[in-house]
Amino acid sequence: MFETGKEYSREDVHQVTGGSKHAFLPVKGGKVVAARLRPDLNPHAPEVILCDGSASSRAAGRTLARQIEAVPVFVRTSSDRFGMWASMLRIVVLRLRRFRGLLG
Repeated sequence: MFETGKEYSREDVHQVTGGSKHAFLPVKGGKVVAARLRPDLNPHAPEVILCDGSASSRAAGRTLARQIEAVPVFVRTSSDRFGMWASMLRIVVLRLRRFRGLLG
């Protein structure tokens, strides 16, 4: 599947996981199948994953927060390359109010 520390293109990730090629939390079959994070939008990634205000982003974030399956996590290293951060990550959700102070 994927190896921690290697880089993959958006297409590489899509070929293995499916879901949207462009979403940062692609969904397939009602499950988030990966997390492709940009450091400028998710400066505390992968420990904290932030969703913007768009309806699709919020919906994918809610889906990820509810699911128990782990997902592969990638952090963007260049325009179309994502470095594999962790082979699989399980999500622990905190209410935003609780850690707003952590986000600086």
